[in-house]
Amino acid sequence: MALVGYWKLNDNAATATVVDYSVTGNDGAAIANTNTLHAFGQPGHSLTFDGAADEITVAAPVGLDFGATDDFSISMRIMGTMGSASSAVVNKTQAGLTGYRVAYDPVGCRVFFVTWDQGNTLSRAIEDPVPEANDGRWHLITAVRYANAKDSLEIWFDGQFRNADDVAPGANRDLTNNGDLLIGAAGNTEGRMAEVMIFDHALSGGEIQGMFGQYNQSYMRRGFRGA
Repeated sequence: MALVGYWKLNDNAATATVVDYSVTGNDGAAIANTNTLHAFGQPGHSLTFDGAADEITVAAPVGLDFGATDDFSISMRIMGTMGSASSAVVNKTQAGLTGYRVAYDPVGCRVFFVTWDQGNTLSRAIEDPVPEANDGRWHLITAVRYANAKDSLEIWFDGQFRNADDVAPGANRDLTNNGDLLIGAAGNTEGRMAEVMIFDHALSGGEIQGMFGQYNQSYMRRGFRGA
């Protein structure tokens, strides 16, 4: 089990490179030099997204495809407002179908975790109303896919379990595709993001709570979930 994607989004240079600090080394390319997107302030470094064109492309990534029996997890820190349209904050799909997506709908104040299987069938779309995700403060969003033990998707918000649902009956659950990984996809994401992580296993509740606890200790006094 490993951390297969880790973009701190603390990049600040006269290049568009967004460094992946995980074992896979899937560096991304921002739409502009990172020193024009970089923000520093409570709680620390992050990249800003303008809701129009800003996005990061991780081309032909390694280790970010998940088959029918593969568990995985996605986690990120977000500070809204997250745009005026549905924002695919992390997206790896092929031609818009087959793959996975974590999205935020600022109008309905909902977080989505969506998967499409190899048959381009919507194998599951889970959502949870989280109006506080659009309050202009930092929050931790975690999405978990259990392919085996539970055969379900889960959404966690600020270290707390929020919702789960079973994968659709008959779905083959194979999410592998040739698409790039996009962060701030479709240019709709508006706000700041940091610490985007993808794991090749299902994070346990204790691990997610521990992540939030670590952020709580490291960032709360400087504005995490309160800046």
